[in-house]
Amino acid sequence: FTKSDMAGDRMAHLHVGDKSLVVRSFVDGGPARSISVGLPGGVNYLFNAEKCYVEFGWTGMFLDNTPNVGKNENDRGGAWNKILGARFNVGAEGFPLRIGNSPAAPTVRFRGYRRAEPPQFLYEVDGVAVRQSIVAVSGQTLKYDFEIGAPGQPIQFRVNPAGLALSSTAGEFNGGILTVPTHAQGRFSVTISQR
Repeated sequence: FTKSDMAGDRMAHLHVGDKSLVVRSFVDGGPARSISVGLPGGVNYLFNAEKCYVEFGWTGMFLDNTPNVGKNENDRGGAWNKILGARFNVGAEGFPLRIGNSPAAPTVRFRGYRRAEPPQFLYEVDGVAVRQSIVAVSGQTLKYDFEIGAPGQPIQFRVNPAGLALSSTAGEFNGGILTVPTHAQGRFSVTISQR
């Protein structure tokens, strides 16, 4: 965290060191329930805690927290932070993780997060427990690691594949849809990178 005072203006930038930094706050261009994660090495992402998926990533510096620096000791902020790097697409559209055969959007419930290395997000998809962690592979490449409570029903992971290279430890993507084989349903990974 760095602060500077130039000509009476306050500026506050959050920087990532050798451990991940997790910030739950409003982010310009993100949903109201945003959780920003800065990973060591300059790759960052925004997790949508309302819909339970990664909304987008960015490279470079982490967050400009200046809008939340109070003008006096009674001002607690509440404004929108700004990302400080170059944003990149992860193909997020709707709810990417589907459990079961229903064509309807799943019911998701955010259950919190853990400040582990890497940070873990806990949520439910149609009543099935999910633990997800996200790591940077390189540049504009993120890997999602999923642990899913044995649902005993089909699992799909869906993204908009335009401009992306997609791979998984649990089968092949077909038009942006990964159908997870039964033997891999408890634990699998998805890697998303820019072409």
